[in-house]
Amino acid sequence: MVYVSYAPFRGKSNISHPHSPSGGHMRRAMTCLVLASAVLIPTVQAGAVAAAPHPKVSVAAYRGACHAAVDRYWPTQHRSWAHRIVTRESNGQPTAANRRSSARGCFQMLLRYSAPFYRAVGCNNYMWSNATCNVRAALVMFTRHGKSPWRTNY
Repeated sequence: MVYVSYAPFRGKSNISHPHSPSGGHMRRAMTCLVLASAVLIPTVQAGAVAAAPHPKVSVAAYRGACHAAVDRYWPTQHRSWAHRIVTRESNGQPTAANRRSSARGCFQMLLRYSAPFYRAVGCNNYMWSNATCNVRAALVMFTRHGKSPWRTNY
């Protein structure tokens, strides 16, 4: 890979500005970069075709991670409620993150307040994208505080 650097300071530089009187060093560097990429990219793509395909995880299986963890860890009498919360809060995506707050994971638990619940299940709150940790921590929160942290009418 070719790296071209620009030094934004006064002094002597190996590459000059393309409009400077010293010539078109930058233009020549870019031409070399384009020519090198024209030669290298087809070679890399040909090698990628010969390589074994990377197994893809379906979106349904990915979104199902939260719901599978609810089915595994939550008591039967509360599972339907937990499934509705997971669907409403994160659409079943374990890596869901709210842009306006620190709410993260399947149950959108706030990082600021969720650390003790994660510790109670042997995880830490930086493991929020792990569906199992998030669902088990939410169960601890539910056991201690009921449905109130999720403000729901169902």
